[in-house]
Amino acid sequence: MRFYKKNEKVFCCYIFLLHYSVFNWYLSIYDPHFNGRGLESTIAILANVLAGIVAPVISYFTIIMFAISAIGALIAKFIPRKNAKEPRILDTLFYVNWFWTITRFIGLAFASMVVFNFGPSAINNENTGGLLMDPNEGLVTFFIYHFFVCGFPFTIFNKLRLT
Repeated sequence: MRFYKKNEKVFCCYIFLLHYSVFNWYLSIYDPHFNGRGLESTIAILANVLAGIVAPVISYFTIIMFAISAIGALIAKFIPRKNAKEPRILDTLFYVNWFWTITRFIGLAFASMVVFNFGPSAINNENTGGLLMDPNEGLVTFFIYHFFVCGFPFTIFNKLRLT
C-alpha cells in the first residue's frame, strides 16, 4: 500500500493519459454518419465546426503565429540562455540554428504574399500558396483546426501537471 501512496500521482497520470488516448482514438476512428455524409470521423466533424466559426480570421491567425515564430527566433539569437541544461518551453521554441531562423522568415514572407495577395502569381496561385493558406480548405488551416481539436486540451492538462 505504501508503494501506491508514494506513486499515486504517477499512477493517476498514466490513467488520465490512457483515457485521453482512448478518447482521441475514438474521435479519430468513429464514424457517426453526421448530416448524411458517410465515412467522416468525429474529429473531422469537430474540426469542420471549428473551421466554420474561425474561417474569416484563421489566415491572419496563422500569419501572426508565423511572425511570432520568426521574430522570436531572431530575438533569441541575441539573448543568451539562462540555463541551457534545463530548457524551458520558450527555449525549445525559439533557440534554433540560423537555418531554421531564416526558413521561418521565408515562410512568413510567402504566407504574407498569399494572404495579402501580393507578389508573383506563381506564389499566389490557388494550386501553390492557395493550396496551403486557403481559409476554408487550405492545408495549414486544416492542420491548425485539427491541432486545436486534438492537441490543445492535452497541452492544457500537461501544463496543469495532470499528465
